[in-house]
Amino acid sequence: MNKAPSDDFVYAKSLKKLFCITGSFYELVIDGVIYKCRNRLDIKSKNKNTTTPDIIVIMMNPGSSKSLDTTNKPKRYNISNIQNLQTHLSITRPDNTQYQIMRLMLKQNWQYAIVLNLSDISDANSINFSKTLAKISIKDDNEIHSILSNHREDELNNILHRYKSRYILAGWGNLKNQQKLMKLATKRFENFKIIGIKSDKCEYCYSHPSPQKQELKLKWLKDIDENFSNINK
Repeated sequence: MNKAPSDDFVYAKSLKKLFCITGSFYELVIDGVIYKCRNRLDIKSKNKNTTTPDIIVIMMNPGSSKSLDTTNKPKRYNISNIQNLQTHLSITRPDNTQYQIMRLMLKQNWQYAIVLNLSDISDANSINFSKTLAKISIKDDNEIHSILSNHREDELNNILHRYKSRYILAGWGNLKNQQKLMKLATKRFENFKIIGIKSDKCEYCYSHPSPQKQELKLKWLKDIDENFSNINK
């Protein structure tokens, strides 16, 4: 796969022809409330079949991407069975953030990216998500919505077991009430080098990959691409 020119903004229509996007969706019950969740998203080049990810990306939470398989009913979990959470990947409709990761994959000639999140709770509205997080994170047991939770250590380790790179791409944003999970992420990935654009919003904040303005999207791509390119020199 050839690298895209550094000044070229590749649009979604072209990206969908180059990459296959699959996600694993489930439902989580916390304090009697059912939350729609996604525990993993895979982005793979259609040109090469590989089982070893080139990069693991950690985002804030799943946005608007949804499974396109309407026949696959998500399984439901709670605190008693979250350790048995299964990954069932199905064809998924991507969102703007995932397109941005695809653009970086083109620049770095990556074939396979796994996207995880600080929280699995799906909500494209960051304000609503922030309110949900504030409500459910009062008790430690409620953090089962995060793959970083002690209850889900095996799930995370199974992903990391076949990951050969030393780098984690952080793009989890600036939501201040997620600082506990951000700090936990830095601990979980202490054996890796975290790459991202540090934000001055909080100690553990990293800029989101897909700001609204296209010129800011291009700036993030340029900065991250240069970071990785300098590492590989």
